[in-house]
Amino acid sequence: MRLVNSFLVYSKFAAKQSKKVKLFGTTTFGIWIFQTRILLSLLVNANMLFSNGMANYLEVITAQSNALHSDHHLTAITSEQISAKIELYRSLGGALN
Repeated sequence: MRLVNSFLVYSKFAAKQSKKVKLFGTTTFGIWIFQTRILLSLLVNANMLFSNGMANYLEVITAQSNALHSDHHLTAITSEQISAKIELYRSLGGALN
């Protein structure tokens, strides 16, 4: 429950910051970067709560799982972008000899 509350706080913060700064744009890649950073922050918070006896280990494992899933998805998106750039280069007449 604490992690859900933390996520809601970070979500509100993220919404305010994205309106002000527009750091990552509105692309899928930018959204996943931002989400991954939020989940990594939640992981740090979960570890601190666990260290101080204010959270159980299940909350830490859940935070780790969410951060890992988001990071994995971000890696897949990056791989797809690189593959798309290579295909574009080839389709425009570039060759890798």
